[in-house]
Amino acid sequence: MNGNGKLRFDTSFRFVPRGAALASLLAVVLLCTNSAHAQSNPAAGPNAAGSAKVAVADTATVKTATIAKTPTKPVQSAANPGGAHDGIVVHGNWTLKVRNPDGSISRTVEFENSLQSGGEAMLVSLLQANQTMGSWIITFQGSVLQGIGSPSPCSTSPGNSTNPVLVLLTQSCIIAMPSAPANWLSTLANGGTCAVSAAQAPAGQTQPYCYATLTDSSAGFVTLTFIGQAYVDTSTSIGYVNLFGYTCSSAVAQLTSCSTGSISLGQITFSLFTAHSIPSPGIPVTAGQTVEATVVISFSSAS
Repeated sequence: MNGNGKLRFDTSFRFVPRGAALASLLAVVLLCTNSAHAQSNPAAGPNAAGSAKVAVADTATVKTATIAKTPTKPVQSAANPGGAHDGIVVHGNWTLKVRNPDGSISRTVEFENSLQSGGEAMLVSLLQANQTMGSWIITFQGSVLQGIGSPSPCSTSPGNSTNPVLVLLTQSCIIAMPSAPANWLSTLANGGTCAVSAAQAPAGQTQPYCYATLTDSSAGFVTLTFIGQAYVDTSTSIGYVNLFGYTCSSAVAQLTSCSTGSISLGQITFSLFTAHSIPSPGIPVTAGQTVEATVVISFSSAS
């Protein structure tokens, strides 16, 4: 929310740092937050787009935005837009594993995604110390958004919601970090709770669409690596995947308050970091399967 009480979504900004040193610094800035998550939740472990369109929120309405065609996005310095060494490339590598109920792998799909303008804005704000990194979520959806085309793999995900975060995540399977603030997880679950495992709900209970299974497997200060799972309750195909993150304003003094404590929606900026559209017909999934998503984000200087 901004000063008028609205949750803020970053969808456009110019990212202008330069050089290999800043590429390394970006990884350090983001990894420091992941270290804080690990320390606050030591038990957490590996078990605990061509042109495409994705949902992007502008205040309380959902719009569509065309994704850049390049799978990695070098951003040139505004001071020297033609410089051969003045940009930073953000690489996003995804692996989706679709598992059968017995644990066997039905299919594995690998691809790269595109840095979004909201991700650019997030990185700039972090480097300027205007924002503190909070937490991350992975989402995936059916082959066409907002109820047109194939249905959501997670049928209970709201299609229409007054929750300003869920307006952006309409009809999504959500994979969140279990160490995230409890009230943030409750927001993602529309007032409910996120499941702690990607399993079928017991008989008589509603199948969740939010799963608190996202873990940080980053090693060293080179890459960010996130792994999480979600349960598929509807046979359909996956057409869109996204990585979102939120940051806290400088009003949140402590890193742990932003990443693992209690937060207010008025203190955060929720950003679409990277996104990808799966070419038609998408990735087929069957009710009863699980989807394991691995996202590796790395940085390098443009050359």
